[in-house]
Amino acid sequence: MLKKIKLLFFFCLGSLQSYANNATFDALDSYNQVLLNIPFVEIDTSASALQIYSLSTYEITNRQFACALQFGLINGIIPDQGGVFNGEKLYYSLPIWGPEYGLENYGLNEIDFNTSTLSFFVPESVADFPVRHVSWHAAYFVAYILNTIHDYEEKNQLEKWSFDENKTGFSIPTLNQWKWAGSGGNENAKYPTGTIINNDSANYGMSVGNPVKVGSFDSNFFGLYDMAGNVWEWLLDDDPTIQGFA
Repeated sequence: MLKKIKLLFFFCLGSLQSYANNATFDALDSYNQVLLNIPFVEIDTSASALQIYSLSTYEITNRQFACALQFGLINGIIPDQGGVFNGEKLYYSLPIWGPEYGLENYGLNEIDFNTSTLSFFVPESVADFPVRHVSWHAAYFVAYILNTIHDYEEKNQLEKWSFDENKTGFSIPTLNQWKWAGSGGNENAKYPTGTIINNDSANYGMSVGNPVKVGSFDSNFFGLYDMAGNVWEWLLDDDPTIQGFA
């Protein structure tokens, strides 16, 4: 039986302070539904040395990360809203960032916690923006949660902060998996968009100045979005001891 490997397109960058917004998404209302319906694309690896795997169609969003936190809290996987998992910090906020610094209100600080209902919530206006300013352990945490909710718990190897490569389930992409998916199957492609890239095909440089909603630009050949630009990516090969929220 072919094991299924699903990898999370987990982006991260600096967090910005949140501000008042009218409509909000409360993770307590539908965290199971959101986590069970993250879309994935199966990657054609026939022209590579890689095994077949799938990658999430978009970056992990504020909405999805809030739901992972909610599932973790309800099931005793994280102790409270402080963002610590197995002794490691998942995120770090920078509350001094905000409009007074000329920056938009996007980032992990858009995810907040209601101490009355014990629920995580996020303004709908940024719920489908990529979650940012999170640690490598946060990327692991989301894969760990998805393995738990999909009954792939044997995939998790939390004591080693790794995943069993022989088991079906979710993980973080390796560098080689990421490069192949980004190339759209064309190893000669310089960019996920082909041989050229411009601000009509990806959000990079300071053309926008902040991340945009996932899927705002066209997909690559595999049907994956934002494989170039928008925000950075944590990989399984990265050193988890790096004290960064890249």
